Amino acid sequence: WDPNKLNKLFLMVSMGLTKFYDTKSGIDKVIKVLCLGKVQSGKTAFFISTMAMAMDNGYNLFYVIGGTKNNLLSQNRNRIQSEFANNENIFIMDINGADTDDIRHKLQRGYKVVLMVLKNKNKTTSTNLSELERITKELNDFPSIIIDDEGDEYSQAKEQRDNPNSTKKVPPKAIHNALKNCIENMKKGVYLSVTATPQSNLLVSTLNALSPDECIMVEPGEGYTGASVFHDTLENQFVEEANDNSDFETCIPDTFKEALRFFILGCAVRRFRNDLEPHSMLVHPSAFINVHEN
Repeated sequence: WDPNKLNKLFLMVSMGLTKFYDTKSGIDKVIKVLCLGKVQSGKTAFFISTMAMAMDNGYNLFYVIGGTKNNLLSQNRNRIQSEFANNENIFIMDINGADTDDIRHKLQRGYKVVLMVLKNKNKTTSTNLSELERITKELNDFPSIIIDDEGDEYSQAKEQRDNPNSTKKVPPKAIHNALKNCIENMKKGVYLSVTATPQSNLLVSTLNALSPDECIMVEPGEGYTGASVFHDTLENQFVEEANDNSDFETCIPDTFKEALRFFILGCAVRRFRNDLEPHSMLVHPSAFINVHEN
């Protein structure tokens, strides 16, 4: 890491940690903190660094809700495992089927335990958030931290009515209630909600169990390029407007050919730089949603 970037991250994490529950305090309290940062601004690096610094300040038990989809959960798990790979005193485990006696034994011996969980609530099986409810209750004598990645998704949806005809796999109200129960079970610690789209978190009633008490801003690093860089069209050197109105049926527009050439050359440059990750080009033939659906 560049020293300046590392120092900036260290400073942000240090400032954020001052808002956390003090593990030396004798009172029961869970502090709800909203972590807000732009897309790809370093929120994951921030919350993993926060975990590391919290480990140095009395916290040994962490619950990481890695999103509503398995691929995001896997991505978070891999990232956390990679960052803590050099520390044999940290156990990273799946929450499903976790043995609380084993976890308690590890904690009492001074180990750190990170439990990974999918943001999903199934009424018929004891998995995911049902397991989180159970374990937060059984281990509530340990100060702990819940990290809710993508904390805008489903977490705040208490007022949404359950629709028996809905095709959604995730019942939002059940997820909200499960998180509420987990916070009440914990007694001591922090609920850290991480998001780039905080509207539902900030506009929820302050009487809501998940309403944030504090807010942390994650500032993107120098040279950050986000959506505004590429999608602000006013005098933007990165945006080329397509003026031809071809429907791709009679001909291929020149602007599409130019974009395709640009993409191919861009792939060649990245491969020359030994960047062997797969690349993709997204083409929208229309601005209308119904066209996309068709």
